[in-house]
Amino acid sequence: MGERIEDVFELKEPSKVGQSSAEDLTMSAGPAPSGNHQLTKEHSHEFGAAAYWMGIMGRLAVLFGIVGSLWCIIAGDIPQFLAVIVGIIIGIWTLRAAKAFKRVAEATGPDIRDLVEAVVNLKKLYRLQAVLVAVAAGLIILLVLAAALRG
Repeated sequence: MGERIEDVFELKEPSKVGQSSAEDLTMSAGPAPSGNHQLTKEHSHEFGAAAYWMGIMGRLAVLFGIVGSLWCIIAGDIPQFLAVIVGIIIGIWTLRAAKAFKRVAEATGPDIRDLVEAVVNLKKLYRLQAVLVAVAAGLIILLVLAAALRG
């Protein structure tokens, strides 16, 4: 999406992170008037807090991925290197979603494009994770069956 690496890694902690519960926010907001998609101050705060923590996790995933990829290159472990690259991709998607969530939190109008972008990036992230978990489960089942047939 043409983002500079400095922009993706920007981190600013919102005040009072996590002090409102989702139930409190739902109850305090009440029904939104028809056609009004602007978030309440409390909702904006929650999007900001989510963006902050997603940003931390995204940065950690990228950082560990870079360190892990260097280790794999030194060790010559290509299969593990490919797995580490997947971790970096997950970190980047998490950072992009965090950045979009931050824009939603800072928005002053009813524009929902940033929210849609955040959800698209989260969908990519969770779809990849689901596929990886399914593949891992399949491999575990195959290994258990192979061990059972041997013994």
